[in-house]
Amino acid sequence: MNYYDYIFIGASISNLLASTTLKNKQILIIEKDNYIGGAWRIDTEYYKNMDLVGHLIIPRNDIIGNKIIEYFKNINLELEYINKTDFLFESESYRSNNKEGTPIISKYGWTEFFCKIYQYVKTFNTIKIIKNIEILKINCQKEKIILKSINNYFHCNKLVIPMYCNINKINYNNTFLEIPYKLIVNTHVLLKIKFETSLHISKNYQAFLDKYPIGVFDRVTVSKISHNDCILSCRISKNFKNQKNIEKLFLPFLKEKKILNDFCEIKEVYYYNYNCYYRDPEYSRECFTNNCIKINTFYGINRIFTLNTIYMGHFLEDLIENRLNIT
Repeated sequence: MNYYDYIFIGASISNLLASTTLKNKQILIIEKDNYIGGAWRIDTEYYKNMDLVGHLIIPRNDIIGNKIIEYFKNINLELEYINKTDFLFESESYRSNNKEGTPIISKYGWTEFFCKIYQYVKTFNTIKIIKNIEILKINCQKEKIILKSINNYFHCNKLVIPMYCNINKINYNNTFLEIPYKLIVNTHVLLKIKFETSLHISKNYQAFLDKYPIGVFDRVTVSKISHNDCILSCRISKNFKNQKNIEKLFLPFLKEKKILNDFCEIKEVYYYNYNCYYRDPEYSRECFTNNCIKINTFYGINRIFTLNTIYMGHFLEDLIENRLNIT
């Protein structure tokens, strides 16, 4: 029988780190995709070992930020506050939801961030990760939880579900409770750029381009850069997602924002979609949390736990301060 003390839904960076806090427990992490890392994954079918999208860890304040930087030194991972010259923002929206600290980046890129965390998790012989398995049904019973995929059943004592995932209901006591979400498809364009004159951007460059009216991209980051070419990861803004023939806008927009110059040429365009199973703060998040509590209360035992993975800075603070509440 596939029985574990804990099962985590999804192999996101947050789930990987959270699993390492559970001592002397047999843990299974079930990932529905072929790649692990969630939004922080570094591989596609075309590109491998590369920063696919832009990331920032924004803490509540710099006291917490310092703790985050120190924490990762334990696994030989260097984080640092972003240099102001590498960070372009057109509004203060990135500070929303109590994110007032200085943004943090991985000193040697998010690929190293992912790889060192993954290698750290692999040092735990109590943690097993499986891929390409999608959980179709969760049945919570008094004695255990049963998870069903197409070909297998998995049994566990306790289950951890992150706030953003594609689970939409939990069965118990011959009924079920809904935990609704909204599917949002984030579309990124990876642009391979050739240039003759050096650019005024570095490997750590990040741009939040959300000044109204928002253009074709609302986020731009450097994935790779060398002396005469680079790869930019650009997120298509909401207003342009469903428009056709937008590729002609790419180069003029990046030149207007002074990210590229007149000596640049786009040599290759690659589209990368990432599904976000969004739960809004007004209803869905509270519904998700309350329904898990309702099931736990019904059976008189805490078996199902929600993991707040919405913002990496907030999650890491909870991780460091032992406030994940999954035991």
